[in-house]
Amino acid sequence: MRCKNKKGQYFAFDAITGVIIFVLTIVLLFSYWYNIKSVITAYDDTMYSEAVRISDMLMSTGQPMNWSEVAFPIALNVRNDVGSIGLLDKDGSGVVDFNKIDFMTTCANVGTPNSDCYNATREVFRTGYDYYVVINYTDGGAFGQKEFGNDLFIGNENVTAVSFTRLVPIDTSGGSDPNIHSGQMKLVLWAE
Repeated sequence: MRCKNKKGQYFAFDAITGVIIFVLTIVLLFSYWYNIKSVITAYDDTMYSEAVRISDMLMSTGQPMNWSEVAFPIALNVRNDVGSIGLLDKDGSGVVDFNKIDFMTTCANVGTPNSDCYNATREVFRTGYDYYVVINYTDGGAFGQKEFGNDLFIGNENVTAVSFTRLVPIDTSGGSDPNIHSGQMKLVLWAE
């Protein structure tokens, strides 16, 4: 028996049109997703490069080498008299100077992230991003931590942040007999 009625045919014109529209929608969606992802990656790469640059600056003696003595305690002096902020001891030993860390914890105190001194340090770092630095160390078996910068990104889901961590030797003596311990410095750059 022959079927005279062809209403149930699968490959009708409207089915082919529906498949083409579906495939085009999927292609457009993936194209959009890929472009957004590449923009975010480029933004993160820029932030990461900036974090490495600032971390390298912190692992220098700074300019001048006694910048923490010249700048203390006025933020204006940081802007005018400090070319770069470095945490290494001025004798060139490659050891982080505890006095410079103390200056930064006073100047760019975590509790006052928008102070004049914090903003002055951002100008010296030549960055538009907020920063936060935490230094962990051991001192005679005891664990210590110093932090400075803006920590308002913690717990905030609407920020983009990158971090850079490096091992550092730290002199915890504060200028008397050397008391060198291992430490870890973590720099976080972030933006809303």
